[in-house]
Amino acid sequence: MTPCIARCVLMVALVSMGGDLLHTQGLTSSQDNKTTMTGKELYKRLISPPEEGEVFRRDWNFVRDIFSAKLNNGVVPDQGTLYRLTEVLKTYLVDHKSEWGQPAEALIIKGLKDAPLQISRERAYWEKAIKAASEYFRDPSPELAKELFMALPRNRSIIDAFLDIEGENRLLNFIMDFTDGGERRHLSILENEIEAGEPGAIDVAFRLFNISDGMYSESLCFILGELLVPNHPRLFLQRASIHNEDVGQSKFWDHLECILRMGAEWGEVPEAGGDQAKYKQIYNERITRRIKALGSVNDPDLIKLRDQCISTLQEGFIKWP
Repeated sequence: MTPCIARCVLMVALVSMGGDLLHTQGLTSSQDNKTTMTGKELYKRLISPPEEGEVFRRDWNFVRDIFSAKLNNGVVPDQGTLYRLTEVLKTYLVDHKSEWGQPAEALIIKGLKDAPLQISRERAYWEKAIKAASEYFRDPSPELAKELFMALPRNRSIIDAFLDIEGENRLLNFIMDFTDGGERRHLSILENEIEAGEPGAIDVAFRLFNISDGMYSESLCFILGELLVPNHPRLFLQRASIHNEDVGQSKFWDHLECILRMGAEWGEVPEAGGDQAKYKQIYNERITRRIKALGSVNDPDLIKLRDQCISTLQEGFIKWP
């Protein structure tokens, strides 16, 4: 399992399983050592692996209880948000080791004091983005594609801490709509625009990588690799260069390699009908088409990127018998 898929599985589990599981697993609110636990002990507990059979960390509940009671007007965060809160808290503790002798409760309050405001800001951010997406899918014009593109985060640092996991997932599910009976109504619109070579739709797809992971990223990679690269190779290279400026070199190449080599969405080639040899043939034909298309681009400013892409593709052929 790749790191991105593992993270996706974790986040889906955190968001979807709900608070009832905490009680059914016997992981009720932790009251132990509330008054005596220090920051050092809290940090050790937050980074230690879960005990056998534990689905959610007991120590998360300790953080949850203090956060909801002292900072969030009694509102209990969902499991995805709680996961992110513990990550923010761990970062705070690492940056403030001189305070580790203080009571854990005091450090939780210090480390998460800005979190409610961040969550509120992020919720408004995602609501604005969903509104832009709704308008685009009602009328997939270049102008509204640009509005949606601008409403999506340019990079992860645009959002304070991605504390509103529910809002982020709601936007992603609205756009990719895998959960709506697998109909992909909205995603199909985006696919059609990408296949037609509409630059705004291509930009939206690239920017979605900033909030996608796992199966969502795999689908974006397949769509761009199969619909954009062979049909509009120059446009692919041009927009990829812009995307590079957004996310940085290392992450850019992660995305680019995924796009270039993803010859089967979720590992499936329905046309192969389960035949391994036919699967290999179809997959390699797709890679070959991409190499041939990119080879037709001779713009001086794109040649270096073109050659890098072709080299990556040549390494992506299936070689098993």
